[in-house]
Amino acid sequence: TTLFTTSIKSLVFNSKVNINLNKETPNVQAGDLMQINGMSSIFYLGSDGKRYVFPNNATFLSWYGDFSSVKTISQSQLESYALGSNITIRPGTKLIKITTNPTIYAIEPGGKLRSLGSESVASTLYGINWSQRVIDVPDVFFTNYLLVGTATSTAYPAGSLVKFGSSTDIYYIDIDSKARKFADEFAFEEAS
Repeated sequence: TTLFTTSIKSLVFNSKVNINLNKETPNVQAGDLMQINGMSSIFYLGSDGKRYVFPNNATFLSWYGDFSSVKTISQSQLESYALGSNITIRPGTKLIKITTNPTIYAIEPGGKLRSLGSESVASTLYGINWSQRVIDVPDVFFTNYLLVGTATSTAYPAGSLVKFGSSTDIYYIDIDSKARKFADEFAFEEAS
C-alpha cells in the first residue's frame, strides 16, 4: 500500500510539474522571433498563437536585417505553439524566380505573385538594376505562393515601396493600387 501510494503521489506530482511547465508564462509574445538551441529553423510567433517558419535565410532577411532579435527557447515551449505555415518573401522587397523556370515575379501581400512579362516591365517598375533584386526560391517552397496575374509597367504590384521621381517621399502601394505616403522616415522604419 505504501509503495502504491508513493507511486500515485509521484505520478500526480510529476503530472502537475509537467502541466505547470506547459502553462509557464513564455518568454516570447506575439511578434517575437524564436528558435531552439542547436536548430537553424527560425519561427515567428503570430498573434493567433501559431509559430510560422522562415523556410530559409533569404526569406528571413527579406523581413529582418540580422538575427539579433531571435530568442532561444526550449523545445517543449516551441512545441506548445501550433505550427502555422511557411513565411513567404516580404512583399515589395525582392523579386523571385524558381531554379527551374526563368520567369520573374513580384510578390504581393499574402504570397501572391505577379509575373513580370518582360525586362522592359521590370526596368520600368524597379529601375535598371532590377535584376539585383532577384532571388531564387527553391522549387519546394514555390507552392507557398499563389500566381495571380501579370504586372504591367503602368501599375506597381501591391506591397511595393516606391519613390516617385526625385522625391525623397516613400509610398506604400495598397492592394487597391493606391499609394499611401509614409508620414516620415520613422514611420517607414517602423513599417519595415
